[in-house]
Amino acid sequence: MGALELLGYSKDVPISVDARILTPVVMMGDAVSFEITISAQTQCPVLVDYRIEFARAGGKRAEKVFKLKQGKVGPDALLNLKKAHQLKADATTFTLFEGAHRITIQVNGVDHTVLDFQLTSN
Repeated sequence: MGALELLGYSKDVPISVDARILTPVVMMGDAVSFEITISAQTQCPVLVDYRIEFARAGGKRAEKVFKLKQGKVGPDALLNLKKAHQLKADATTFTLFEGAHRITIQVNGVDHTVLDFQLTSN
């Protein structure tokens, strides 16, 4: 049994995740925005994270995980989320690079959908 399951977040719960990117092209310093709707046929707790896979120098990739929401879903309780993640061009701990980036939506530790966007400098 994993840590999430000990906290009550089952990875085997039958959920449906619908996600869409609202800003497919983002300039450095702006925010990438996306929406998520999570549904389930039975009542269950969910822990929603998102991972951004960043383009790095030399064609490499780097990934960071971000917490989004803890909640419950069920037959009569959809979970609708909207997020605008700021991509700071002048961050002191992380340098952004132009190119293809990817957001992976993760619910209860399981990857559900992938959203792609382009980061540009102008």
